[in-house]
Amino acid sequence: MDALLGDAESSKLPDGNEGRIWCRKDAAILLRSELRRCPSPPLPSPAHLGKVKLRRHLGEVERCHCFFHPRKEIELLQLASRFSSFRTVITDVGEMSQEALGNSLQDSSVVSPPIPPPPPLPLMAHVRPQKKKLYQTISESRSPVIGDVEEAKMLLKSRESSFSKELRWLLFNKYVPSLIQDGPQCGLVALWMAGPLLLPGGPVPMEKIVNIALKRGYTAQGEMFSAADMLKLAQEVFHCEAELVSGGMMGNNQRKILRHLVSGCPLLLPYDEDFNHEPCAKKGHKAHWAVVSGVLLGLKCGSLAGLYQEDPELSGLFYPPREAHWHCPPEDGVVEIYLLAKQGKSLKYQLWEYQRVHESNMQLTDLDPSRAADGTVYVLPQGGVKSGLCGHTVLLKPGTELTEKA
Repeated sequence: MDALLGDAESSKLPDGNEGRIWCRKDAAILLRSELRRCPSPPLPSPAHLGKVKLRRHLGEVERCHCFFHPRKEIELLQLASRFSSFRTVITDVGEMSQEALGNSLQDSSVVSPPIPPPPPLPLMAHVRPQKKKLYQTISESRSPVIGDVEEAKMLLKSRESSFSKELRWLLFNKYVPSLIQDGPQCGLVALWMAGPLLLPGGPVPMEKIVNIALKRGYTAQGEMFSAADMLKLAQEVFHCEAELVSGGMMGNNQRKILRHLVSGCPLLLPYDEDFNHEPCAKKGHKAHWAVVSGVLLGLKCGSLAGLYQEDPELSGLFYPPREAHWHCPPEDGVVEIYLLAKQGKSLKYQLWEYQRVHESNMQLTDLDPSRAADGTVYVLPQGGVKSGLCGHTVLLKPGTELTEKA
């Protein structure tokens, strides 16, 4: 063993380096001296020797790494308690062969049993993938119709009997993209869809809108039960101008809303959603958000050919000139009003009767009892759904600086 380890006359460490071994020879000397002095603790068998890691034990040793073989590893915790001659780290002791170290340890009369294998890892519970909603499944096989008037024409054709032939129909719309919501994110998705009309030059990532809403405390799950918070969120995300309209959608508010839509700007609308996504009256239990980007006006007047462009396929349907600034027609000539809207459970535009939308918007008073009892945390304004949504709409338009640059 002395021949193997070389000169072992002294087990002292180099001067000025107490507590640290710098070479293989010094490491072997220390190991041999400790093994001979304290042979009683059980030691690992040579077959299991590899990378020896001595960890802190009984406050005597902080840690010790002796690299003897790169493919095997054991822990000599019992041996660590016997190392009283140093307290810091033993590193960089070079490589020793497993055979050489095994020969040095055979002087010990006691060989420890093999270290037991670690306990098996607990079985992972099987997690079922979240089942998709029906509207998500349907949307996967479809694509939105792009364009300001294309989908509106399709709706008019499919519901031709609903629109009087005695009226002239004037359509104002600015296309907004579609996005299917993931969870209760209808309000945030509606804001995202309005984005291209507020901040041209590329869509704002949906993740950014969600993160800001969470950071500001406007939402917990993606829900938005406050039109006032929606206004502040829109201003921060899109640097746009926003106005909160309260008290419903009739009277002076109707004139304001129509002028806003005719000018090509969107609005965000809370309402109760029916099974077909159209407005209904459920006392706020089905509260939902939509973006309204256009309006269809039924006019009782003479020919509009001189002022507006008539559709070549649908007689009686007119559009404003593409390049001209849009102006709202006289109120006394407007007989019927429909809103062109999108929401986060369909890729399609829908045409909603204005009066029906107003009635749905005005009866948002209560949180769905099933939501209130499901244990999920939602952010509600003071006064609940009634104060946050009932009778409110949010009018949005590009910021002044963006408008001047354009």
